[in-house]
Amino acid sequence: MSKVETANAVQFLSSIRGQLVMKQALDVAIQNMEAVSEERREVSNISDIRYIRDNIFTFPIEFGRTGAMKVDLPVSKT
Repeated sequence: MSKVETANAVQFLSSIRGQLVMKQALDVAIQNMEAVSEERREVSNISDIRYIRDNIFTFPIEFGRTGAMKVDLPVSKT
């Protein structure tokens, strides 16, 4: 990958769309990794991925194992 392609990828990741895509990927990864049998489950990796998701990619949206979106927007009290 060239420096230009790397810079473009970083710029994309910084965009709202890039962050949403990463949130989806992390949600699906966590769910699939948790579905593995307990003796083969990579607990520390799941924990690290969850930490990154919860502290960097903070959207009020969850994605199911299939990648389907579940929106959980806060209700405004007016």
